[in-house]
Amino acid sequence: MHSTVDVASLHRTPDQVVQQILTSGKITAAERLWFHALTRSDIPLTRAELAQIRLVFDRLQMGLIKVVD
Repeated sequence: MHSTVDVASLHRTPDQVVQQILTSGKITAAERLWFHALTRSDIPLTRAELAQIRLVFDRLQMGLIKVVD
């Protein structure tokens, strides 16, 4: 099964995506892939951005954020 990156996510900053996810308590599969791709890319991220992304993944693992389609 191939997943695609949400093109709309590409036009938002990591902070905007994180805030939307934390507010709603939901993340799409595409947004999750986008975060994984972002953290593995050559795009420089600030410590604050990395901390926010880590927070999302930690909350995912704890079951506080639900993956939706």
